[in-house]
Amino acid sequence: MKRYRSSTDAADAARPLAALIGRPNVGKSSLFNRLVGGRPALVEDMPGVTRDRRYGVVEWLAARFRVVDTGGLDPSAAGILGAMRAQTLKAVAEADVLVLVLDAVDGVTAVDSEVARVLRRANKPVLVAANKVDSAKREGDLGEIYALGFDGVFAVSATHGRGVGELLDELVKRLGPSALVEAKAAEEAEAEGEGTEATEGGDEDGDEDEDEDEDEDGKGKGKRRRRK
Repeated sequence: MKRYRSSTDAADAARPLAALIGRPNVGKSSLFNRLVGGRPALVEDMPGVTRDRRYGVVEWLAARFRVVDTGGLDPSAAGILGAMRAQTLKAVAEADVLVLVLDAVDGVTAVDSEVARVLRRANKPVLVAANKVDSAKREGDLGEIYALGFDGVFAVSATHGRGVGELLDELVKRLGPSALVEAKAAEEAEAEGEGTEATEGGDEDGDEDEDEDEDEDGKGKGKRRRRK
């Protein structure tokens, strides 16, 4: 079963990192909340709500990795937006894979194009999450997003979860083996589950079994009762 959820396990700090990057107010925090299974905090219809980096852990099938939410990147911004830019560039530097989040309703803006150039210069894998695609009809209007030249474009709806699974599949692929949960840990979890089932099993009615054994002289058979 496909699922995603959050964790605060300190051991996860060594897991690979995907960064959600984009101009302010394109739905990065909504996508972050969708990925980590958190409540929709810090999601408002105004730029600059998430000023600092926000980290979470995603569990997806056999993979487990970190994701960071950023406030927004406007390469030419000053003031508060300039401070957000500094935080975002730190996330770009430490991430293993970058996810460029765009607003598919607005299309590609001049700031989006500048952000895309910044990400290209980072020389890291870049995926594109075209957010707010809540119908197949809107999915057909992504021509200018594909024109940015990135080879991994995913039409998603952070609010409804549409297309998020496909994005996660590709993220796991790009992050590589380091994102996979150790096979031993998976086996131990499975064994623990089987042990629990075995403990809960057995005869519920407490009936006795009867085994027939030959007498020592072999001339007859007696019945020996054995309780489970």
